[in-house]
Amino acid sequence: MQSTAERRMSLLEILCRRKKDSLISLASDLGVSVRTVRNDIQVLACTYPIYTVTGQQGGVFIERWFKFGMVYMTTEQIELLKRLNEGLSERDQKTMQSILDTYTRQASNKGDN
Repeated sequence: MQSTAERRMSLLEILCRRKKDSLISLASDLGVSVRTVRNDIQVLACTYPIYTVTGQQGGVFIERWFKFGMVYMTTEQIELLKRLNEGLSERDQKTMQSILDTYTRQASNKGDN
């Protein structure tokens, strides 16, 4: 039997892989009640980009840009790298841009699936 923290991390990992799922499916996968999953989602949503949508196309979602364990740069770090990028060769600018693309949080629309 998993501890509460272990179960919540399992839930987060499942959502990171699937990006969308139903409460019933998540509860079944974790061996807990729908109410427990709902409570876990409420707690996780305080820290992670998880949200729920009601209705036929609804479910539990995690933002597509989010990757479990991913570390993103701060605004100050991004601004510094952009300034430094201006003086680089074209090849190095492409490398710098790939770093920025990888470690910059992407804006997303909740309706995109």
